[in-house]
Amino acid sequence: MFDTKAKLKDMIAQESARIIAEQGFENFSAAKAKAAKFLNAEKEGCLPNNSEVERKLIQHYKIFHHKSHSHLIYSMRSIALIIMQLFNNYQPFLVGSVANGTASKSSKINIHLTSDNLEEIIHVLEKNKIFYRSCERQLKINKKINKKYMGLELNYHNSNIELTIFSYRESKHAPISRIDNKPMKRIKIKKLEKLLAHSLPAI
Repeated sequence: MFDTKAKLKDMIAQESARIIAEQGFENFSAAKAKAAKFLNAEKEGCLPNNSEVERKLIQHYKIFHHKSHSHLIYSMRSIALIIMQLFNNYQPFLVGSVANGTASKSSKINIHLTSDNLEEIIHVLEKNKIFYRSCERQLKINKKINKKYMGLELNYHNSNIELTIFSYRESKHAPISRIDNKPMKRIKIKKLEKLLAHSLPAI
C-alpha cells in the first residue's frame, strides 16, 4: 500500500509539473488539485508537497523544453536586470520563479525593492515613462504570519512585472517561500549579471 501511494504521489507531482509548465498555472495548489482529479486520486491523500512538484517541474523543462525554456529564462532575467538597474538605489532583488529558473511564459517577473517612500519608486517609473498600477502582495514573513505589502504592477517589453516595496527594516530578512517554507532566494544585480553572462543560450 505504501509503495502504491508513493508511486501515485510521484505521478501527481509529475502531472502537476506538466500543468504548470504547459497550461501556465501559477498556483501550485490549484495545479495539484487538477492533477489529482485527472488521475482520479482526489481522495487518496497522496498530494505531493510544493518542493516535490518544483523538482518535477525542473525535470520537465529539461526533458521537454530545454532549449526554449533556457531562452525564456534568459529573456526574462535580462528584462529583470533592466528594471533592477533603474532601481539600483533601492536594493533590488529578483525573486520567485524567474530567480529559481522555473518560470513559464505567463509568469510574472517579481522584484523586491527597499524604500520608506513609495512616491520615490513611482517617480522613477514616471521619469522613464513606464505605466503602472498599484497592487498589494501578501507574503509570509515567518511560518505562521502573513503580511500585506504595497506593490506596483507594470508591463515592460511585453513582460508582466511586479514590484513589491519593503521598508529598510523589513528588507533585512527575506520573506518565506511558499514552495519550501524557507527564506526566498533573492538575487542581487551583480549576481544576476554573472548568471546572464554564464547562461547565454545557444541560438
